[in-house]
Amino acid sequence: MKKLFLLSVLTLVFANISYAQSINPGDVGSPECREIQLEAIKAVDTGGPYKNAGARVKVAANVVSNAQNALQITGECASCIMNQFAKGIPTKKHKPCGPDPVPAACCLPDGSCLEITKLMCINAGGEAHETGSTCASTVCSYSYEISSDVKPQISSFPDPFGGPDMPVAAYADEKGVVTDFVANEVIISPRSPEELNGFLAQYGGTVVGDDSVPQTPPELGITMPPEYLVPTQYTVRVTLFPDTASFQSDSWLRGARGFYRFSSEEAVKLMALATQASLSG
Repeated sequence: MKKLFLLSVLTLVFANISYAQSINPGDVGSPECREIQLEAIKAVDTGGPYKNAGARVKVAANVVSNAQNALQITGECASCIMNQFAKGIPTKKHKPCGPDPVPAACCLPDGSCLEITKLMCINAGGEAHETGSTCASTVCSYSYEISSDVKPQISSFPDPFGGPDMPVAAYADEKGVVTDFVANEVIISPRSPEELNGFLAQYGGTVVGDDSVPQTPPELGITMPPEYLVPTQYTVRVTLFPDTASFQSDSWLRGARGFYRFSSEEAVKLMALATQASLSG
């Protein structure tokens, strides 16, 4: 799924290294570049003994190439680091390829927080926050409960298609803002008819609306662009819901943080469905 919503550079001169005001992550002059440089220096300094200078360069190249392959640094950064090893410059005299990295709050998948560098956080599967942020001011965990204090403005409303009344649920976010939503409908943007059909089959869904624009009456002499006639979003009424056991961890993966309260188990089930479908597509 594209989306799923609830209803609704820098030049390096070894004699003088300067950094531009705006640096792309991983490029020369970035903290990420310096962090990989420090890792390469550490790997070389703690390794050995080395038979020759080439062996030292190989150790550094392993660190740098791994980071470049992981798209953590650019080719220019890799050159800045490796050129100094290739020239046989003692590691203590290497010119920095960027400013020293500053630790920041890192939210780990288990909801805990560590103050580490951005690359360390990414390598640990965490979510890195702004440079200089602290765990004391960062909310990393996500939790929820079903609360009788949270209620939708109305409990249901008539089905416009003549079926049973439509159930309404609600949730209160970490700031206490309450949002009402239909408890058995979602809006999806499938990338293909096959993806749409797969969603309908998995969740017992029925399309009850879409965003296509109706063709105007012939007498108006207006021809709608073909792309307006093809729907990209569908309102789907669902009848099958996933187990909510992984809802808390799934929500964390989607970026939800803080403490949420839901009006009912049905509200949690629909949110779990939306979260699961979003992560899978």
